[in-house]
Order: sequence, then C-alpha cells, then structure tokens
Amino acid sequence: MVMTFKATRNIGLAVMTTIIVMTGLLFFITTTRIVNGVSGILQKERIKLELIEDIRNHFLDARETFNAFVHMQTKDMDPAVRLINLALKESEELKILVSDEKENMVKFISVARRFRVAIITYAEEVDIDITGSRAIEMEKIAQSAAREADISLTKLVKDIRAKIRIADENILGISKDSQKMSLTGMFVGIVSGLLVAFFMGKALMRPISKLVNATHKIVAGDLNDQIKVESSDEIGKLADSFNKMMVELKTTIERESSVIAKTKIAVEKEKVSEITALNQQLRANEGYLKASNQQLKANEQQLKAKELTLLRAQEELKNKIADLELFEKVTIGRELKMIELKKDINGLLKDLGKEPKYNI
Repeated sequence: MVMTFKATRNIGLAVMTTIIVMTGLLFFITTTRIVNGVSGILQKERIKLELIEDIRNHFLDARETFNAFVHMQTKDMDPAVRLINLALKESEELKILVSDEKENMVKFISVARRFRVAIITYAEEVDIDITGSRAIEMEKIAQSAAREADISLTKLVKDIRAKIRIADENILGISKDSQKMSLTGMFVGIVSGLLVAFFMGKALMRPISKLVNATHKIVAGDLNDQIKVESSDEIGKLADSFNKMMVELKTTIERESSVIAKTKIAVEKEKVSEITALNQQLRANEGYLKASNQQLKANEQQLKAKELTLLRAQEELKNKIADLELFEKVTIGRELKMIELKKDINGLLKDLGKEPKYNI
C-alpha cells in the first residue's frame, strides 16, 4: 500500500505532536511535584528561621536589659522578664514545628527558664544586699545561662540555614534536571521531526519525480504522456493541473504551428513578388549603367584632348616667361648703366662747381 503525501503528513504531525505533548506533560508533572515538595520544605524552614531570629532578638534584648540592670544603668528588671517570657512563648510554639532541631529547642527553653529564674532572683537579692553572695551567685547563673542559650540559638540558626541551603541546592538540581529533560524533549521532538520530514519527503518525491520526468518529455517534444493521479491531496491536485497544462500547451502549440505555416506561405509569396520586382528594377538599372558607361568614355576622351591643349598652353607660357625674364635682365642692366652715368655727370658738374643736373 502506497501512502499518499497527505496521509504521511497527517500521521507524522500527529505522532510528533503526541510525543511533544507527552514529554511536556511528564516534565511538568514531575517538576511540579518535586518543586512543590522542596518549596514546601524551604518555606517551612524559612518560617522557622524567622521565628528563631525573633526569639534570639528577644533574648538578646532581655540579656542587654539584665546587663544594664547589673551595671545600674536601669532600675527596672520587668522589661527583661517580659522579653524572656515572650521568647519562651515563641519557643513553645516553635517546638511544635521543629523535628530534627527539637533537642536544641528543648535545651534552649530549659536554659531560658533558668535565666529567667536567675534574673528574677537577682533582682530580689539586689534589693536586700547588692554585694551579697546570693546576688553574685544569681548573676553568674544568669550569665552562664545566657551564654548557653546563645549557643543553642546559634546552633539552631546554623542547622536551619543548612537545611535552607540544601533545599536551594535541591531546587538548583531540579532546575538542572529540568534543563536536561527539556533538552531530552527537544531532542525527541527534533528526531521525530526529522523522521516526519524524511517520510514526508519520501512520499513527496515519488509524484515529484513523475512530474520531473513528464517535464523532460515536454522539453523533448512529447506532449502525449499524462501523469496518473493517485490521490486527491495537494500533490494529486498538482498532477491534475499539470495534465491540464499539457493539454492546453499541446492545443496552443498546434494552433501556433498552423498559424506559423500559413504565415510562412504568405511570406514566401511576398518574397517572390519582391524578388520579381527587384529583378525588373535591376534590368532597368543595367541599361542605365550601360548608357552612363558610354557617356563616361566620351567624357574621358574629351578630358584627354583638353589635357593635351593645357599641356601645350603650359609649354607656351613657360617660353613666354623665359623671354620676359631675359628682357627684364637686359632692361635692368641698361637702367643701372644709365644711373651710373648720371652719377658720373653729377660728379663732374660738382667738380666744376656747378649744380648737379640729375636727382638721384
């Protein structure tokens, strides 16, 4: 069974969409469960840390108030007692939330209660005798309890911060795992896309190869071959359009061939008429050329006769020029002699003391 391009495309897209949706749902469900669990733990630990910080602040304020009372900077111990009572109340509430830190919490409550008893007793003893041994002993007990309580609270804070850090690392790990899952889903989507493209290309190449072969036949002049339409999808429509185009092309070529043949006959007839007219014109021109040739020969003889006449006239002119030159020489010589003679006469007259006769 040969699958059509449309069927291959629809099946491929359905498979690819299913894979991508399933991968996305699996990633979303898994990540949501893990993140919700870790987020719940992280939120719980942050609440515990805030409560412990409040308890620690109350206890430190109570300790500072006690130290101020010991150094006589204040005369009222009630604020310290109220602060330690508040810290103990919040500690009892926090003890319900803690599990791993319950031992440290119980220890802090015990030490805080001892601190409360010590500061209350110290305040009573100071009223009796400020330098009494009982007052000094209560001060030492209170300071020791304060240090122990501070150590317990510090350890609680460190433990809870360690849990928060672990939760943050888990979230970071989940983020990395989600990235890996995203890359996996992307890879699966790309592979499925390539497979779909491969099968779509394979289904597309068969009809396209037929179209290419039919095109080659058209180039070779064969317009009788028709492509078999096997489907009603886009490729089938393309093949049907191609067949219609071949029929129209064949009809057009036949019609144009007929027009060309008729035009060729008309052109040949017109050329024959033109050639006949040209032939007649050439014959008429031939007679005209013969007459012109005879006229040219007669003109040539006349030119030769005129050339001889000109040569004779030229020779006579040369002879006349020679005679004139000779006459000129003789005349000029005579004039020069007369001028010399006139100069001699003027000289003689001048010697005789007379006026020269000639103006030279």
